[in-house]
Amino acid sequence: MLCTTLFISMPGGSEWILIIIAFSLYFLPSIIANARKNSNATAITLLNLFLGWTVIGWITALIWAFASSSKHAPTIVVHNTSQSYSQEYKAEHPQPKQQMQPEVSSTKLLTQQDKIDHLRQLKQLLDEGVLTSEEFNSQKAVVLGQ
Repeated sequence: MLCTTLFISMPGGSEWILIIIAFSLYFLPSIIANARKNSNATAITLLNLFLGWTVIGWITALIWAFASSSKHAPTIVVHNTSQSYSQEYKAEHPQPKQQMQPEVSSTKLLTQQDKIDHLRQLKQLLDEGVLTSEEFNSQKAVVLGQ
């Protein structure tokens, strides 16, 4: 008899669905704040939990969840290697010409691999527009020992 009364008092399938919907609506401000990664999501959840039963508390939590977060989006810096951009920048900001020094002093002999690596770096600087072709050729001659 006791088992029968327990099963009768427990909600059926449709009641569980209504309970889940009711809890989802009650915690809607918390769900929205977490989905939007709001910096105040914890405070919104606490307000929703303790004062959500008052209509004013629930509406306040909902408005706060939709309010823009105080965190700013991260700044993304893109390295622009466009040749025309580099040339425009050089024209607007003239810099004194300085010769690049080889990585290894001229008294030491460069190994073949060191020469190849240095030439690759020089070619990359030429492609990025940092070096002019004249600067590239003069540095190439220094590295090759010509």
